[in-house]
Amino acid sequence: MHRTPSRQLTDPEFQAILVNDPELRRLDQFALDSGAEFALLLDALGCRFGIGALPVRPLTAAGWAFLWTIGNGYARDIPPTQSDMDVALYVLSRDVRDLRCRPEELPARASGYAAQTGVPLGELTGEIAAMISTAFSPLAMIPAEKGGANKPVTFDADWLVRTAAIAAREGNVTIDQAMFEMPLSRVTLLFVAFLRRKSLNGDKIGRVPSQDVTRAIMRRIDLLQNQYLKG
Repeated sequence: MHRTPSRQLTDPEFQAILVNDPELRRLDQFALDSGAEFALLLDALGCRFGIGALPVRPLTAAGWAFLWTIGNGYARDIPPTQSDMDVALYVLSRDVRDLRCRPEELPARASGYAAQTGVPLGELTGEIAAMISTAFSPLAMIPAEKGGANKPVTFDADWLVRTAAIAAREGNVTIDQAMFEMPLSRVTLLFVAFLRRKSLNGDKIGRVPSQDVTRAIMRRIDLLQNQYLKG
């Protein structure tokens, strides 16, 4: 019997083939980046003990807003300098309420923190960038607006208070806990939970499979489709 592509898409017989295909089931298990998901879980749980030999805390919303405000390269999406690296590590190693120095004094106070890790600089800057990427990774679950331009975000006091207030309500904690103690990854996860609950398109918020796995899944579906149409 000849089957047209338009019929095939909704044919229960073909849908059953997709559901029961062992290769698609296998690929579905790898649809998400398991390494990135594990890193996010550990960070959201606060399971960070150090970078190399230097003890650090998870990046917090207050720490990120502070780095952005002082113009640190990691927070401003510009190539970080050696001083940016030292200052970022200095901030990550303590509660920002305990910095006890003026911003202009930070470079001198933080000097040598990168060396304390014992990690080569090229590898170290990647680790710091990975911490930041992990902290913001939950926001990738929010679908991009069609035709919308990516506007730079101002991580100022207004952003800090608004974001921490949402996380505090969602997580049933104080706003100070959301700002200074809660890992930023947990703050962004709670923000996503808030959008799921409040947004009209909350059902569309979720993890997007990695591009490699998505392509493999589409190739497999195309193969099954062609086989079915020839049947």
